[in-house]
Amino acid sequence: MPRRIVVGLVLLLALPLSGCGEGLFSASLLDPLGIARALLPNEKPVRIGLACEWGGLFDVRRWGKQAPWTPLARALSEELGRPVVIENLRPFQIRFHLTDSDRLQFALLGATDYAAIREDGAVGTVLAVSEVRWRQGVIVCNARSEIQSLGDLAGKRFAFGPEKDAVLHTATAALLEAAGVPPDKLATVLPGVREFHPSSRAVAGAVAYGLGVNAGVVQADEFDAYPETGGKWSPLRPTFSKDQFRVLARTPLSRAETMEEGPFLARDQADEVLAHKIREVLLSFGDARPEVLHSLGFSRFRAPPDDSGDPADSPPGTAAP
Repeated sequence: MPRRIVVGLVLLLALPLSGCGEGLFSASLLDPLGIARALLPNEKPVRIGLACEWGGLFDVRRWGKQAPWTPLARALSEELGRPVVIENLRPFQIRFHLTDSDRLQFALLGATDYAAIREDGAVGTVLAVSEVRWRQGVIVCNARSEIQSLGDLAGKRFAFGPEKDAVLHTATAALLEAAGVPPDKLATVLPGVREFHPSSRAVAGAVAYGLGVNAGVVQADEFDAYPETGGKWSPLRPTFSKDQFRVLARTPLSRAETMEEGPFLARDQADEVLAHKIREVLLSFGDARPEVLHSLGFSRFRAPPDDSGDPADSPPGTAAP
């Protein structure tokens, strides 16, 4: 390929990554030009400012294929039937674009950042307040297994969740080691290679329906939502029930690594119908589409304290449920 064509492509791909523009990685690392958004109805996008510090969950090196807020943007777009763009901005930028320009209609901040931008006066209306997700792993074996305790897992195949996941790997491995089953005592398909699965659901499938996997760890909120009976294997989408598993232990509760809890704001001039719809959708996601919020480290959005529209006098809590 001619050198000038290569240079041109590099410059073109770099455009969305500079300045405020469409926001740093506002959609996806695989869609830096926003091509997918262009295929949505030809309407002015709903723009949401997001204030978060880089690092942890928001470290670009950990994103994989998409930014952590992309699932929320896509889900809101589906519910609203129009494009939604989430832009990572500094708190002072969010205040400016909510009050002195028409770039942003909505914003999501932590409580501390929200208090800081209110020092110069009120900023919009609080539609909802985020709640950080508390996670726990449930170590299970197949109900038909002879395994009765963690100590019985020595020499058995064990399915972890994603590698380095704080709960489905790190905390689980620590619990097993405390029970006398360090990693080198677990059986492996390949010598010295731990058995990692891409999701909690994949682990459940391996334990309930797989071959040779003796036990594993699943998300507590997923496991607790299983019905008591009725789990069935399917080549497309198997279902699970509690009677398919024997619970051996639970990891300690762990606060998700994410931004501080805080308000989802609507600017004063935001369309009232749109703001009401977004509020309804956000409040419903905790039950209807929890995975959309989990990618941000949230469990749900709730109504502001006393539904007054201002959480300033009663900041969101951070205690475990």
